Amino acid sequence: MSPATPAPATNVSARPRAGGGRRGSRVEEREYPPRGSRGRLPPAVESSPAGRPLRVRLGRAWLPVQHIQELWVVQGRWWATEERRQYVRVEAGSAVVELVRRAGEPWAVSRVLD
Repeated sequence: MSPATPAPATNVSARPRAGGGRRGSRVEEREYPPRGSRGRLPPAVESSPAGRPLRVRLGRAWLPVQHIQELWVVQGRWWATEERRQYVRVEAGSAVVELVRRAGEPWAVSRVLD
């Protein structure tokens, strides 16, 4: 009986990590594009060193933050060590975008209000 040959992975790309493909560098395999993305890039936020959001990526376009409409903090059940979250509503391009930041993490897109 011959050993079973594993089926080749479909739609998987190998990308080198730090080291640029040099001998001994590690390689990680990722599904590309990410499952369910249909070729779209995930939303992203670029911020200043001080933490102020500067640009928001929606689809493939980076939109500059033109105005901060509102900023608020949510800390629910503090006695149960529920984390503190900062929210900000910004105008970016023709969209109004709500961003969220948890302690020690970068800004992320919470929702797009158009």
